[in-house]
Amino acid sequence: MSVHVLDKERDLDMPDGLDSAGRRAYEIITAYLRQHELTDTGGCKAFYSPAEWAAREESYGLTSHLVVVYDGGDMRPAFSMDAAYDLDCAIYRETGKQREPYALYEGMQAKLREAGLYFEECTRWYAAVYSAHRGEGLPCP
Repeated sequence: MSVHVLDKERDLDMPDGLDSAGRRAYEIITAYLRQHELTDTGGCKAFYSPAEWAAREESYGLTSHLVVVYDGGDMRPAFSMDAAYDLDCAIYRETGKQREPYALYEGMQAKLREAGLYFEECTRWYAAVYSAHRGEGLPCP
């Protein structure tokens, strides 16, 4: 198993070995993260191919198109309902303005759905992207 060397300029790089759906998911996700200024990964490599993920001997997301790691960075509210809720509450406490509940999370799912994809939170620190069409990528076991 190789160890990721932290490189803030490259932590959002597209991994090698993605299929076309994985590449499409990567493009959608990175555009959404940039649009919402959620690009700080906290020093983690954010994207892995399923083959890279299997080489790490991880348990979930192995049949996905793309694995997204959001542990310790700004990306969490786009992939975690708990983090999205916490952020929405913090914004309300700070500004007194409400917004759609789970706005960042639901927005990310909506963008992926437009391309026939969706993500599933595998653990509390990473998610996997699957095809919404049967037989193309299977959800986390």
